[in-house]
Amino acid sequence: MRMPAVFAALPVLAAFEMGAAPPAHAATADIAGCSLTAISSDRDPNGLNIRAGPSADSEVIGRIPPPREIGGEEFAGEVSITGSRDGWFRIDDAWMPDYIWDDYKDVFDGVGWVSGRHLYAWLEALELRSGPSLSASIVADFTKPNPTGKPDETVDLRIRGFHACLGNWVEVDVIWSGAVLRGWTYGTCPSQVTTCGGGHIPNPE
Repeated sequence: MRMPAVFAALPVLAAFEMGAAPPAHAATADIAGCSLTAISSDRDPNGLNIRAGPSADSEVIGRIPPPREIGGEEFAGEVSITGSRDGWFRIDDAWMPDYIWDDYKDVFDGVGWVSGRHLYAWLEALELRSGPSLSASIVADFTKPNPTGKPDETVDLRIRGFHACLGNWVEVDVIWSGAVLRGWTYGTCPSQVTTCGGGHIPNPE
C-alpha cells in the first residue's frame, strides 16, 4: 500500500502478542524503528537496488527506477521507511510518483532494504543536533549566520544522504557553505514539488 508522499514522521510503536512474529515495521534489538518517507537520488539507469537485508552482499529483490521525465518535469522514486541498521533503511513500499497527473505507480510492495547514501528529502527543522533528542547539543543552527559569513540563503536545505533513524528522528548529511554537516533532525519533507511547511515544525517530544 502506497503511503502519502507528504506527512509528518511519527514514532513507531510495536505491540504484539507473546509468541507472535513482530510486524514488518517493528524495532528489534539491532534494527531501529521509525516511520518516514524519502526520495531516491540514484540516477543509475538500472535503478536503486532493493536488497533482502541491510548489506551490499544481500540478494537484490527489486529495483526503484531512475528519475523519469513527465510533462517537462523530472520525478524520482519514493520509499516508505520503517527502520534502519548500519546505514541501510528498511522499506515496506516504493513507488514512482506523477505529480503532474496526481498518479502513482507501485514498484515494490514488501520488506526490503536500500542504502541511505541514495536517499534524500528536504530539511524542515532548521537545525541539526548531535543525537535524536531536543536535549542533544546543536550541531548547526541554520537560522544564524554561517561560519563564512555568507547570507543565510547559501544553506542548501536538501538532505544529501541518510545514516540512521529512530522514532521520528533521522540522522542526515546537509551541505552548508560547501561543508557537509552530519546530524539529527526531525520532520523531513519528501515532496518533490513543494515545501511541506517550511521552518520549524511542531516539537517532536
